[in-house]
Amino acid sequence: MKHNKLRLGCALLVALFLLGVLVACSGKVTPITAAEFAAAMENKGYAVKDYTDNYPSEGGRGISACLMTESDGRELVFFELDNKEKAKAFYAENKPLIEQQKQAGNVESTVTTNSRSVYKLKTASGYYVLAQVGPTVLLAYSGTENASALDELIQSIGY
Repeated sequence: MKHNKLRLGCALLVALFLLGVLVACSGKVTPITAAEFAAAMENKGYAVKDYTDNYPSEGGRGISACLMTESDGRELVFFELDNKEKAKAFYAENKPLIEQQKQAGNVESTVTTNSRSVYKLKTASGYYVLAQVGPTVLLAYSGTENASALDELIQSIGY
């Protein structure tokens, strides 16, 4: 009987530890604004182009800002939308477009938490990242040889 209580206690400690690790790893990600994205990219030496006018507000998609930067085989497009619901819909609309690039032997991953959704696809010729955080969506692309550099750039802005 005493042995079973010890096992139960150990099992509970392990379960609590794993829950703590899960919570720590899925920490809340804070969205940045279009202005913060532009400043971060410019501080890293990237030129930022504003394509907001390509998305008229009467389209109903709720895109309030669209910024793009491309250099060294990496391309990032940052969208700021009116609210989180519109950003989630925009993410859901764009994910199938990236999934069309799938081929045999690809590596893909999806992470979804309360504060973000991230889809990554690595093919023989390209690396795609789609991230939704709050009312923002980030689309990123690079060749496979620049995948780790693209991940580092995305992580540097907190996404």
